[in-house]
Amino acid sequence: MELPPELLEAEYLPLPIAALVAYYKVTDIRRRVPQDHIGETIHAMAVALSAVAPIYGPGDGEEKRCPLSAREVDELLLKPAAPAALPALDSLSIRKADMQRGIETLKASGGASWRAE
Repeated sequence: MELPPELLEAEYLPLPIAALVAYYKVTDIRRRVPQDHIGETIHAMAVALSAVAPIYGPGDGEEKRCPLSAREVDELLLKPAAPAALPALDSLSIRKADMQRGIETLKASGGASWRAE
């Protein structure tokens, strides 16, 4: 999966897009994720990326984005307020360079949890 043209030059990527790109690169799966599993897939890869790369909160225009603390990542990604609901990741981002390093780290870990069955 390639990035949309408007994001090719961006320093920060929206976390849902980065997670989906990372999923395809880490798993090397060529078929699309079924629509009924895409939210879970994006969330799981966002959690995996957060373990190997900084995740950033929202930044307004010229305002510098700040990386989330481990506690904030835990609250937003691992323990959402509504137990049955997946958290909204749209306001979170990751630096493209960090995503690339994170993908390489996840690939090097063997990707056992990402292998297609």
